[in-house]
Amino acid sequence: MTDEQRIRFALQLIDEDGAGWKRNQLRLLGQVQPPAHLATWVAFVTEFNLCFTDPEEQKKAAALLNHGKVIQTTSVQEFIDRVNEKCDLAHYCNKTTLPIIFLSFFPSIQV
Repeated sequence: MTDEQRIRFALQLIDEDGAGWKRNQLRLLGQVQPPAHLATWVAFVTEFNLCFTDPEEQKKAAALLNHGKVIQTTSVQEFIDRVNEKCDLAHYCNKTTLPIIFLSFFPSIQV
């Protein structure tokens, strides 16, 4: 699969939240000389990430976990899933960090 085919395929997967950006990229891709961010797959991924990801996402997730701000408002399973999601985003995937995070949810537990 060529870079252009990969880019077109990825653009077709973008839903309504990014529909305007998608239309614009497809229009630009149809030009005789497309912009640099549509020339290669790597450049496209970089541009996509700049437009659709939060550069502070890891810090925000870590802050929520470190300060015990992830609270249970639904089922236990949904709470666990949310904590796991935040751990993944914060890159807290080791055995040293997880017990500290766990204890932040239960301040009455003394170590």
